[in-house]
Amino acid sequence: MNVGKETKCPICKKKFIEHSELQDKICKMITIKQFANISPGFDVQHRPFFED
Repeated sequence: MNVGKETKCPICKKKFIEHSELQDKICKMITIKQFANISPGFDVQHRPFFED
């Protein structure tokens, strides 16, 4: 994915260029979880990651 250097992450509001590798993974996981919550019938393969 080619994002501009000034593009901000919708999750943490930091610029993507400021993301650490860990922050990038966290924001992707949150994005997947939000998508799963709004998409009926969509099941997250890594669901145990999200459960307490």
